[in-house]
Amino acid sequence: MPHALWNLAFRPFFLLAGAAAAVLIFLWLAVWTGLMPGPRYFPSMILWHAHEMLFGFATAVVVGFLMTASQNWTGKRGIHGWKLQLLAGVWLVARLMPWLLAPPSYLYAATDLAFLVLAVVFLAPYLLQASQKRNMGLLLVLAVLAGANALVHGEALGILEDSAYRGLALGVGMLTVLIVVIGGRVIPAFTRNAEASAHVRSWRPLDLACVGFTAVYALSDTFLPQSPFFGVVTLAAALANGTRWLLWDPWSTRHQPMLWILFSGYLWLVIGLFLRGFGVWQPIAPSLGIHAIAVGSIGVLIYGMMPRVSLGHTGRPIRARRALVTGFVLINAAAAMRVVVVGLAPLFYRNAVVIAGLLWAVAFLIFFGLFLQVLTSPRVDGRPG
Repeated sequence: MPHALWNLAFRPFFLLAGAAAAVLIFLWLAVWTGLMPGPRYFPSMILWHAHEMLFGFATAVVVGFLMTASQNWTGKRGIHGWKLQLLAGVWLVARLMPWLLAPPSYLYAATDLAFLVLAVVFLAPYLLQASQKRNMGLLLVLAVLAGANALVHGEALGILEDSAYRGLALGVGMLTVLIVVIGGRVIPAFTRNAEASAHVRSWRPLDLACVGFTAVYALSDTFLPQSPFFGVVTLAAALANGTRWLLWDPWSTRHQPMLWILFSGYLWLVIGLFLRGFGVWQPIAPSLGIHAIAVGSIGVLIYGMMPRVSLGHTGRPIRARRALVTGFVLINAAAAMRVVVVGLAPLFYRNAVVIAGLLWAVAFLIFFGLFLQVLTSPRVDGRPG
């Protein structure tokens, strides 16, 4: 009988992502402050840092989440066993390769790209069913993420010119679209189910506008960055998503950590989009908006969803222990330090970046410590999964 770790995708990939979130940031801080050299594969250390947090950490969570959700959506046993072991092995080897191989390395590029390609192949039988029209587009998101990663490797290998940062922009954009789609499904539903006093309102034209404007933002950031068109569509995306957030009645969740962590992550998305949009005409560094989305929205929402999925799919009550609430605070503090403090006090930039990184790493170490046993043990209710 296989170990419980390989029963469903959230188990290995949430653990790997939790560990990677801390380790990759500790490594990045050591490289950035000059304490150690970085991997030789990437032409710049910033590119390596962005690539690993996006195509290492974040995509591991996305794959783990989608492969777990596909079981709920289709009623078929989720991906498990040797397929998960293969995926996890490919992911882990790809994290080590840039430190071990000299550039250019087609072996590393092929291994890293294989992770998302295999994920699409394994998920396709679930999401290409006639009953899954609502979810088929998620396969496209994964495929585009794989293409975005290929743009990064294409420049590193010398095949393409000036493609790496386009690949990063496209990758962040696709994760942003995923947040708007999945967040629009789960955040209001969780709020209605858990908070009887909440006045959650949804308006389908607004939901469609949020997805549409955010998708155009992602594409324009890739092909027309910092153009007036990019500024207008990004502000439109910020306004639409901000209105949507308000209609979900966020104040009603203030006493429920498992809910307000999700609302805080979605709010960071709105803040990031506003900063990116206004940055076309105002002296706002693009990195502030990028980190509001990457650290604030992607990071915080991941930190909010991983415990919820882990508890729910192991048959445990979805409640936040005090240590986890501390993690919720720390991850938001990391985003605030990286965006607000850096933006308002640029002279404090170096210290703020280091503190933000440490807050982030400690938050994910808390998650790893709290959920190591949960994710490696069978469900408490005896059910499969």
